[in-house]
Order: sequence, then C-alpha cells, then structure tokens
Amino acid sequence: MGNYTELFVRLELRKDAPEAVLAALAAYSRGEPDLPRGLADHEFFDSPDWDRVLSMGDYVTPTAQQPVQFWMDEVDNPDQWRLIVHCSAKNYHGSFEKFLDWIIPYADARPGEFLGYVLNEDNADELRLIFYPPADRRYLTVVETSPGGCGIVIDGEVETPQRELEAQSAINRGEYH
Repeated sequence: MGNYTELFVRLELRKDAPEAVLAALAAYSRGEPDLPRGLADHEFFDSPDWDRVLSMGDYVTPTAQQPVQFWMDEVDNPDQWRLIVHCSAKNYHGSFEKFLDWIIPYADARPGEFLGYVLNEDNADELRLIFYPPADRRYLTVVETSPGGCGIVIDGEVETPQRELEAQSAINRGEYH
C-alpha cells in the first residue's frame, strides 16, 4: 500500500506573482495539472509525479474539500489570490518539499508566519511545521511526548520541560523556521 505523507499549506500570493504560476495553480485546482511555459526550469517540475502529487485527497486527516483550492479573495481582500493545499501522497521523491521550494517565494507573508505542516502517517507523532520566509531552517520538527516525558524535540534537539517555555517563545518570535 505504501507510506503516505500529508501536506497542508495555506497562503496568500504576492500581487506580482507571475501569470504562469497563477495558471499552474488554477489548473491544479481544476484537477488538470498543466505546465505553463516558463515553469519547467524549477526542480519541482522535474519530479516524476509533479502532475499528480497534489491531486490526491488527504487520507491521514481527511476533509471534504478539494486537495487544491485556489481563488481570488474578492470579499475580504480584493485582488488577493489565496491557495490552500491539503493532500496526501507517497512523497518518495521529495515532491512536497520541492513544491514548497517553488511556491513559497511567491507567498505574501510576514517573516516567521506559519504556513502549514507536513505529517507522515507512519510517524504521526512527528509534525514538521512550515514557516515563512524560506531559510536554512524552514522546517520546525515538533514531537510531543506523553505527560512526564522528556519534553519536545525541535530540529532533533531534545528540549527539557523547563526549556519548553523558552522553545515556545522562540517559535512565537519566528526564530525557528
């Protein structure tokens, strides 16, 4: 059956996002992925599953929505494109990470803003949070332990219970990204 990974990302796009990016996201949201001219040079589009990796509904934490939602927010923020991706796939080629590398530069977000998460079904206790802007430490890995456990693990470092508050403060300040 295979190992599935869940991706959830929610963002607004910059107003200067290229038309080719908007066209690619619109095609994905219709369930008809297409490679507009000018996008083939990104590593995401070299992935063997780029055209279907975002198309599968989410089986880890299922919702009734389409895997890719892309729309112009004409009510709350006119002329602002919004994107929500909530899907699951066998992420053997690292396609989710490549997708994030491709789309995050077009995000209209504040430094340290939470954008989403990546969760593997076989390691559901480990959650990788995604923050803006892209940096060496874009992902923050959080592992919760049971009460009385050793604390949380952030980027592979065990945090003691007394340091949990410091770690949470750092997260809130956007120092982990």
